[in-house]
Amino acid sequence: MLLPLFIKQSWIKRRTKLKQYIVQKSPTNKGKWEVVLKGSSKALKLFLTEEEASEYARVTAKNQNGSTLKRASKGKNKGKFIKK
Repeated sequence: MLLPLFIKQSWIKRRTKLKQYIVQKSPTNKGKWEVVLKGSSKALKLFLTEEEASEYARVTAKNQNGSTLKRASKGKNKGKFIKK
């Protein structure tokens, strides 16, 4: 059965899930930053500075057609996501 092109395209868009990469302070390694894929508990990579982690997440998200988020570590927004 052949489907019209516009139905195929909308079906494909719904089926592909965008990956979200989160930059956050590591809860286990004090003073380090980690990049985590949203929905996963395992860190992709550890970094000494936030800038290095942000750059890695940005490049990886660009290559994988995803987006980058940052988890606030201080202040009134602690624990909440911030779009980068």
